[in-house]
Amino acid sequence: MGRPPPQDSTSTYWWAGTMTGHLRLSPVRRVVCKLRARLTGDPLVLPAVDVTPEEARAHARPTTTGLGDMLLSWMMPMTVARLMQWHLRVPVPRLAGGVRYEPTRPRLTAAVLSANFNWPRNVELVDTDEIPSAENWFHTAEAEGFLNACRETSFQTIPKWIRKQLNQSDYLAAYDDVASELGRCPASTQGVTNPSLPYLAVHMRRKDKGDVADEPELVRMIRTTARHFNHALVVSDDLLVREQTSRLLEAQGLTVLPQPVDPTSLDVSQRLFRDFHCLVRAKLIISSVAQGWSAFPYAAARMGQVPLLFTLEKSPVWRVLRAYSSRNISSVHLGPAGAEEACRSLPVRTRIA
Repeated sequence: MGRPPPQDSTSTYWWAGTMTGHLRLSPVRRVVCKLRARLTGDPLVLPAVDVTPEEARAHARPTTTGLGDMLLSWMMPMTVARLMQWHLRVPVPRLAGGVRYEPTRPRLTAAVLSANFNWPRNVELVDTDEIPSAENWFHTAEAEGFLNACRETSFQTIPKWIRKQLNQSDYLAAYDDVASELGRCPASTQGVTNPSLPYLAVHMRRKDKGDVADEPELVRMIRTTARHFNHALVVSDDLLVREQTSRLLEAQGLTVLPQPVDPTSLDVSQRLFRDFHCLVRAKLIISSVAQGWSAFPYAAARMGQVPLLFTLEKSPVWRVLRAYSSRNISSVHLGPAGAEEACRSLPVRTRIA
């Protein structure tokens, strides 16, 4: 199936999943890569994965992690399908949503996901763990984890037989269009009292991937960004942390928007999508999370086309992503210094009297 597509623009292709780190790299080439990393001080950068269709079929797997990871893993195949004019079928596996790692998470099904996002007309979500063997298919191939999750680095995860037919600038523009369309969903207006009100969103991850050591940086970043907003909203998996962060925002003169729907009246799936769409509707997002990376706010920022701030200035994940990317990674800023950059990139005046 690793052959050029037929000329018929109505062809149906399945996305088979992601394969990571399956490299046929000679010992000499590996030594050269390691030496270059040591001399430059940058992370080790391995060449793009290029494997046979048989190897890809054996190793590629659909994503079973959380909502943000799933959405980002599907962005590349959805963008490619748009550019190639394919009908795309995306498998939603039985353990989708990260329930294998955290049983309290909601299982994400094709029906649930279809109801909460504005999917492109050429994309079909299917509840299945395996794709039919006789169908056309393609896969994601990344030399290292996270590459398929970042807009700029996802281009190199496209199989070579497809990638050589595409222009990277066209791909990035189409990626933005697909992401923006996904976020335009009626559910996105249900998270705040007035969805047209510009606000700053603060995403506080604590229970599974929290980083309580970043509070000084967080305070400095809120002080910087608060000058551009009158209103703010807190998204957190911890009620106490949400209340503490709300008080921090109020101390900077911000009005913290109430969430009109009582969280206790929503099931865990409804809370997940409400929180995600709250981030999509924001004009700027600050995220506090360990390692300086979370797919949840990054996916929301891509859909909302807004700046995203991570509190960890020396994020190991973003250091790797920037080392792999052949282009500047847009809209992502790190640490208190990045807060100034993010505010300068705000497209319109956000403060309302």
